[in-house]
Amino acid sequence: MNRYWLILCLLSSAISYIDAQSLKSEEVDIVKPYQPTLAEALKIKYLPDLPKFTVNKPSFEYQIPPKLLNLKYHSPNLSPVAVGTEKYNDLTKMAISLGGGNRNTSYANINYHNQFSAKSKSAYGITFNNISSNSNKLANQRFNKRDINAYTVHNLKLGDFSTYLGLNSHDVYFYGYDHTVETYSKNQASQNFLNFTSGLKFDKKKFNDLDYKASLDFNYLINKFNATDMNINFKSWMTKLLFNTDSIDQHKLNVDFGVKTNNYKDSIQTNRFMVKINPKYVYDSKAWYLSAGVDFTTTNGKAYLFPDFVAERTLIKKKLIFHNGWRGYLDFNTLTSMSNLNPFLASNVSLQNTRYENIYSGFKGLITTQFGYNVNFSRTIIRNAPLLVNDTNDMRKFIIIYDPVLTVNNLHLEFTYKRFDKLQLMLTADYFDYTLKKEAKAWHKPSGKINFSTIYNLGNKINIRAEIYFVDRIPVKLANAQTLYIKGTTDINLHINYSYSSNISIFLNLNNLASVKWERWYHYKTYGFNGLFGLKLKF
Repeated sequence: MNRYWLILCLLSSAISYIDAQSLKSEEVDIVKPYQPTLAEALKIKYLPDLPKFTVNKPSFEYQIPPKLLNLKYHSPNLSPVAVGTEKYNDLTKMAISLGGGNRNTSYANINYHNQFSAKSKSAYGITFNNISSNSNKLANQRFNKRDINAYTVHNLKLGDFSTYLGLNSHDVYFYGYDHTVETYSKNQASQNFLNFTSGLKFDKKKFNDLDYKASLDFNYLINKFNATDMNINFKSWMTKLLFNTDSIDQHKLNVDFGVKTNNYKDSIQTNRFMVKINPKYVYDSKAWYLSAGVDFTTTNGKAYLFPDFVAERTLIKKKLIFHNGWRGYLDFNTLTSMSNLNPFLASNVSLQNTRYENIYSGFKGLITTQFGYNVNFSRTIIRNAPLLVNDTNDMRKFIIIYDPVLTVNNLHLEFTYKRFDKLQLMLTADYFDYTLKKEAKAWHKPSGKINFSTIYNLGNKINIRAEIYFVDRIPVKLANAQTLYIKGTTDINLHINYSYSSNISIFLNLNNLASVKWERWYHYKTYGFNGLFGLKLKF
C-alpha cells in the first residue's frame, strides 16, 4: 500500500502545465501545502487544557478563518462553555470582560496592551483570565482556570524580537465515578496543574535573499501530586533563494533545525533529548509547488530518517488544485501534552516517543471567489501509538498504553463560504478507519465527526455565531478487556454579541442547547445546557 501511495505522489509530476494566478487575500487559502485540517474551536472548555501563550497582541476577533487550519486528526473536546469575543480597534489599550451564568459560572478577562507607534518601536501587553464553574447536580463536577500572560515585541534593524511569560493554574476534579456507591471529598477528588511558560523569538528581516527565524520555548508543569514535566524546545528556520532572477518561478533551499528536551519526574523519572535537521529543496511557480527533502532525527542514541515530500499542481486556474505528499516525523509524548488532551491522568503514566508517517492526496480550490473546498484521503501509520484507557485500579483515572502500529485511513471533506464580512460558513467532515496491531480498538477515538459553523454580522452591531458538532460513537476498554461504546452526540451552541457602542458590548452564549450529557472520556459526563451572559468594555 505504501508503494502505491508513493507512486501516486510521484505521478503528479507528469501532469501538464496550466497557468495559475495567486489568490487574493480575502479568498480561501488553497496555495499552501495541505495538511489535515479542522475548523478552529473558539470556546473555553470545561475540561481545561494547558495552552501555550502566543507572542502576539491579544486578539478579540472571532470569525471562521478564510484559510484552512492545520490540526491533528484526533477528535476535538466538545466544550460546553464559551466566551464572547470582539475585535480591537487601533486605539484600544484595555479591554475588560465580566460575565456569569448558570451552574455557578463566573468569568473575568482583562487585557492591556501598548502597541507600536510612530515614536516607539516596541509593544507590550498583559492578559489576565479567570473562569470557574460548579455543577450542584453532580458532586465534584467543577473546575477553575486562571491564567496570566505577558509579552513584548521589539522592531530592531535586524528583525523582530519578541518575548513572553505565562503562569497558568487549572483546577480539575476526578468526578468520573459511580456517585450512588462511591463518595469523595472535594480535596480527595481535586487535581491541579501549575504551568510556567516563557520564550523568545527572533524573525530576521529579509537580507540578500535570506530569511531566518528562531525561537526558544520553555515550560515547566507541576501537578498536585508533585509530578513535574519540563520541556525546552529550540527551533530555527532558514530559507535561501537559490537564483536571484526576475522570473516568477522561485528555487529555494529550506533548512529547519531543532533541539528538544523533556524531563518527566514522578516516582519514576525519564529524560529525553532530540536533535532534528530537515533540509529540503522548494520549487514555487504559478502552476507548481514542489518540496522534496528528508527529516533526520536522533534521540537518545537512536537515529531515524523520514521523508518530506509535497507536490501541488494547478489544473484549472484557482478552481482545481491537485495536492499530495509524504511526510514523517518523531514526537515526544509529554505530561503537558497528554494532560492537555485528558486532564484525568493517573500518576506515573508511561511517556514514550511516537513516530508518524502520513501519505495524502486530494483536490482543493475555489469554485467561486466566495466558495472553497478541500477533499482528500490520507493514510497515517503511527508507530508506538498512545491510547488512553481507564485505570483498572481506579476507574476515575486514565493510563496511557501503546499500540505497536496504528494505521489511520482518513477521508476529509471541507467547504467554506464567505460573503464579504456579513456571512461566513464552514463545514468539515471526517471519517476514520483504524487498524491496530495489538489492541482491539482505537480506544476513545471516534470513527467520524462533522463540524458546522456559521457567523452572521448584522450592520456591525449584532454578531451571531452558531455551531453544530457531531461526533460518532467512541470505543472504551473495560476492566475485563471487553469493549463498550459511548454513544455519539450532537452539540449545538449559539453565541450573540451586541455592540452598543465602540466601547461597550454585551454577549450571550448558549451552549449545549440540547442538554446532552455526553462522555468524552468514560464516566465523565459533560455539563448539560449552560449559558453565560456578560459585559465587555474597551478603553
